[in-house]
Amino acid sequence: MAMCVRVERVPSPALPYDSERRVISVPDCLSPQLTVIAVRAILDELAIPQPEFGAVCFCGTPIGVSEELIPPQRLTDEVIHIGA
Repeated sequence: MAMCVRVERVPSPALPYDSERRVISVPDCLSPQLTVIAVRAILDELAIPQPEFGAVCFCGTPIGVSEELIPPQRLTDEVIHIGA
């Protein structure tokens, strides 16, 4: 029975997947969207079928992107008008 994988953000991943630790390593500079794409690509290379959206582990559990990876919103006084 396969255990769930963890996603680890590191400055420079040596291996995309460590099978002993069951850890997927992605560069820490990736946005949340690119992190999901990278995780999906690694799981796809490991022959783990992926749904249309998101990423799932070996066991089928969704792999989410941690809230800490979501950049804070930038606030500005600039007003943008769209349309006529």
